[in-house]
Amino acid sequence: VTPGLVFLLLLAWLEPDAWRTFAYSAGSLTGDPAEGLSIWLLLGASYVVGHLLSPATKLIQRVSERYPRSTSKGKKSWRKWCRDWRLVNTPARAARLKPDSKHYDWLRVHSPEVGGIAAKLRAEFTLYNALSATFFLFACDILVRSPLPLAAMPLLLLCVFMAARGRETQETMRNCVENFYRSAKETPPKVARAWPDA
Repeated sequence: VTPGLVFLLLLAWLEPDAWRTFAYSAGSLTGDPAEGLSIWLLLGASYVVGHLLSPATKLIQRVSERYPRSTSKGKKSWRKWCRDWRLVNTPARAARLKPDSKHYDWLRVHSPEVGGIAAKLRAEFTLYNALSATFFLFACDILVRSPLPLAAMPLLLLCVFMAARGRETQETMRNCVENFYRSAKETPPKVARAWPDA
């Protein structure tokens, strides 16, 4: 719902004619086009738009998994940082950024509380990638339609920041899944004690 709502708000702000057409059409579904969108219709539309953004969201995730590869430890100079951004993760290294699906599924079945934390982290990095895709699409719209291409720069920066945050959250999820799985496997089962009769 959240990425879809952000998409619709940006549509209303940056493309008022398209928004007016959308709101009038959606309002006519409720019987009174003059009323425009009800809150429930807006939330429903946000949900559908969020699903329509899924392919772009997955593309942002794939791109962020490939960039950047950090090769130096500690504080980086500007030159090292630029060099690292030119290097691309191999597909094998990019695959290691994802949690092991078997461990994730095992946690969801055998430890629902911990599996729920992992599922929330997964939803969070998907949200960041969807927001990144939304900002990218509207930045492209500005670049195509506006005589001032620099007007797209704030949206492009937001796109990069959201993708970077999504990548970081994905790595956090992977680490959590592996740590939780290892801890759950190493925890000995509870041993029933034989209490003496009173």
